[in-house]
Amino acid sequence: PGVPPGVRVRLVGVGAGSWVQVRRRSAAGPVLFEGTLAAGDSRLFRDRRRLAVRVGWAPSLRIRVNGRRFRLEGGTVDVLATR
Repeated sequence: PGVPPGVRVRLVGVGAGSWVQVRRRSAAGPVLFEGTLAAGDSRLFRDRRRLAVRVGWAPSLRIRVNGRRFRLEGGTVDVLATR
């Protein structure tokens, strides 16, 4: 009770854009999205358990997991979002 079911990941492109890959459950799971998010682009992904996100250029992307914003630093970043 009180805990939202599943996991939600919202990605928003900022700056020059960033290549992103989102997979269900793990880094080897089925691909839900693969492409570039340009400045102003936004995508929302949901799963019951986990989402694996690989970001090609972290400074050009904002990420929120279940409504909470996370700061990404560096170049390529891997994120495993769980509920």
